Amino acid sequence: MSSMTDDLDWQINKTLPECMLYMLEHEIMCDISFRVGPERRILKAHKYMLCSRSPVFYIMTQGSLPETGKIDVPDVDTETFRVLLEHIYSDSVAIPKDKVGKVLYASEKYMLPKLKCACEQMLQSLATSSDAPIVLQTAHSFNMTDLRQESLQYILQSPKQCLNSEDALNLSADCMGMILSSDELMLSEAAVFTFLLQWATYRCMTNDLEISDQYIRETMSSLLYCVRFPCMEQDFFTTEVSTKDILSKDELLSIYRSFNGIKSEIFSELKRKEPAANRVIRYSNLSSTGSWISNEQDAVTLTCSKPVFLKSILSFGTKAATACLSPGVEIRDGTGAVLSSVQRDISIGFCETFDIDFPQPVHLDANVMYTVISKGVSRNVYYGDTCKNVVNVKDMIFTFGDSIQSKTATSAVFGQIAGFTFHL
Repeated sequence: MSSMTDDLDWQINKTLPECMLYMLEHEIMCDISFRVGPERRILKAHKYMLCSRSPVFYIMTQGSLPETGKIDVPDVDTETFRVLLEHIYSDSVAIPKDKVGKVLYASEKYMLPKLKCACEQMLQSLATSSDAPIVLQTAHSFNMTDLRQESLQYILQSPKQCLNSEDALNLSADCMGMILSSDELMLSEAAVFTFLLQWATYRCMTNDLEISDQYIRETMSSLLYCVRFPCMEQDFFTTEVSTKDILSKDELLSIYRSFNGIKSEIFSELKRKEPAANRVIRYSNLSSTGSWISNEQDAVTLTCSKPVFLKSILSFGTKAATACLSPGVEIRDGTGAVLSSVQRDISIGFCETFDIDFPQPVHLDANVMYTVISKGVSRNVYYGDTCKNVVNVKDMIFTFGDSIQSKTATSAVFGQIAGFTFHL
């Protein structure tokens, strides 16, 4: 804490917001105090500033029954209250993304519409990112229907990107149910069970419960029935699930019977759906020779007019009756970082094109340039001798360009990389 005598020229060369923040941070001439959060931390401020920005603070201090002494704020933590004060004093603030829900709550409580709008804008920007669990939980808590659906859809389509974080482990049981019960969740049942187990274990830790199979089962509660055990690989179930005391004997018996063709009356046997895939074909004419001249790395750039999930790359096939190929593909962002890659050993014959699926669909942002790279192409495959650099599918535009990563004649209008599949 400072006093007026500590630094007599602190006002010099500061803007008005900077002076206001300095007085707040150094508690200069403060005339109101708050006991904030469960730890009842004392924070001081100025009635004039609070009343000028918030009708709630105005009524609290200037109404017919003004509060006196230190004012208790038990439902807002210290960091969140500091964010709120900084906004009041400066009209701008950096909101920590892990605090956005709490700041949103405080902005509603104290009727600060500009701060509330900043929170909503941040949530919108995070809805289609690895921070989607934060958005889902906040949108659910505040009944923000559209934002909840947008973030949920992103999580369902990019679960490995979104669920590998502490934010996902902090999801409520309601939000967990939305994710795990969905037919559109793009995870294996083994991965679904593993995530649920991690979530329940984390809940036991945060609630000071013993980490035992009994408490984990109690914590899972009805969420356990979202796992479609009959669709799980039997080896995984035997080694990783049945060895734990989480399922009852009747549940274990029901699942093992389902592995032998007897319908389970306890757990769903319905396989989760994959989103419908759309194809983008960039070649107009297929080479008639079926003999590509190089096996070096091929590459083109790709830009989408709307966000999509890249599912697979379409590679050219061969005229040969049988051919053993080892093609590989990868997708890189603008910095050159590899977002996903895969290589396959395949045997094909008499086909113009074939798909190489990525391990998980790759999210591509709108109007961002990516690079698609193809490796291990045989000299005896087809190629596109007339390719389109712009392809329209539905209401989306996909633009291909030349890439410096290409070590062959492949370009925006010629060569390898026949197209790709995607879903929304």
